[in-house]
Amino acid sequence: MRTYWICDTRSGAKLAQVMPSAGSFKRVLCGSGSGEHTFRLGFGKRTREQWRALTQPWARTLAIDEDGVVIYAGIIAKRPYKWKVWQIKVTHVDVREIFRRRFPFGVKSYWENLNTLPGKLVLTNLSQRAVVARILQESLVGPFPTYSLPIVLPSATEAGSVTVTYENYLLRTTFDLLEDIQNMDRGPDIDFVPRWSTSNTLEWVAEVGTPSVPHLTKGSIDFNLTVRDPKLFDVTYDEDATDQLTGIFSVGTGSEVDMAVGGDGMGYSATTPALDVVQRNKAEANPDILASFSRAGLTTLAHPTVQIGVSMNSVAERNLATMPVGTMLRINFKDDPWIPDGWKETRAISYSGDMSKKVSFETQPLVGA
Repeated sequence: MRTYWICDTRSGAKLAQVMPSAGSFKRVLCGSGSGEHTFRLGFGKRTREQWRALTQPWARTLAIDEDGVVIYAGIIAKRPYKWKVWQIKVTHVDVREIFRRRFPFGVKSYWENLNTLPGKLVLTNLSQRAVVARILQESLVGPFPTYSLPIVLPSATEAGSVTVTYENYLLRTTFDLLEDIQNMDRGPDIDFVPRWSTSNTLEWVAEVGTPSVPHLTKGSIDFNLTVRDPKLFDVTYDEDATDQLTGIFSVGTGSEVDMAVGGDGMGYSATTPALDVVQRNKAEANPDILASFSRAGLTTLAHPTVQIGVSMNSVAERNLATMPVGTMLRINFKDDPWIPDGWKETRAISYSGDMSKKVSFETQPLVGA
């Protein structure tokens, strides 16, 4: 059973249980999901002032609960209203979108002297998880209390081989720094998983993979499409080569002859013509790290992306509470005129739903495992 809650974004406190008349949502692993839900006003006990307070952009989050598990939490960003029908539609976005508007400056470096923005974040001999934790830690404090968010961080002191300096004057957002870490060779998945805390408030857990196990996975479920009554429908098999590459130049700091460059290339197939691009990481001066970005890109893009889409009806033993993003879906095909025979081991990279019992998954094979 699904229930819908409006929560305070900064504290996570439940403010009200609500019931939309229509809506949809999408939760994306290591990315920004979104959704929208419609509410009819004027037919219940809530006043105009209450509805306006409950849907205040960025201050309020819509959380969807299924059987006691938070399956989606979206921060309200828009609320267009239809006058004649007394209808408001709230559009909501992933908590990751807040980090497009945050910097890892900590408390003292904000607004002191904008012409000479002071400070830097120096991290020494830490694991990738600890680097992510420190970046987030510095992004959740600032000169005002409004910087806090209910995010549970991994250890910020876990030892490792990473040493890095983030200069404040480059004005790189927290979102950009997290993307850099994900995009490195063997870079870890970084996900913000919504859940109810022990005090029954909404919080997000920052989950980060490791160099040895970079991919976040959450159990495995088998679906055999060769049986009389398969549990999946609307199955699609998409091979997308529009972004396929055979070589990447990664360009960093400097200009012209002083520009830092790292790259990598591969002759993946004799039948595939060379496909090379340049990508820019303007804050990076280390050619080895730039080459790491190139290798990571080729790991993902040297072959067409295979994506299997499936839908199913939500039931107690197979619903979004028991199949979070990251779940391995093993799908068996046989005697199909296009799809090769055998079990395909894929990972749910997103799921979506609406007001019905139908839920849909997008899956991909693990890349670089």
